[in-house]
Amino acid sequence: MARNDTIKAKKVRPKLDREELVQLIVCDILNGMSRYRVLLKLKRDQYDGFKSSEFSRSKQYDLVQEAYECCKIPLAEDRQKQRELFIARYEDILEECRDSRDRQNAIAALKEMGKILGIYEPDKVDVNANVNVDISFGLEDNDETELQD
Repeated sequence: MARNDTIKAKKVRPKLDREELVQLIVCDILNGMSRYRVLLKLKRDQYDGFKSSEFSRSKQYDLVQEAYECCKIPLAEDRQKQRELFIARYEDILEECRDSRDRQNAIAALKEMGKILGIYEPDKVDVNANVNVDISFGLEDNDETELQD
């Protein structure tokens, strides 16, 4: 007698789909979504067609980490372009805050722009000092006085 076992066929997604998911995460990160929000979106299966809620926590973290690696600036030349992009984004945020009369967030945006531009960097001061310290526990003096007694 032949036995017919039913085996659940698991759909194995090709690597191309993983890259698509990473690119979607990269888009969310570049649009200003925080790491926490991206992980929530993965846990709640809000990326259509990927069933990311079934992924283990470590796989979700790996996907987010891979997306952040894709967002890194590869060359120093791009750093200036990124700085200009961030400044433009903060200017947009500042304008929105001004329009809504939100002073606290406008001030925070200005502070962040100042950090990006390097305004708040402290002056570097080199401090070099040569100090000689002599510590005497007085052990030599006690030995001599005990011998004299």
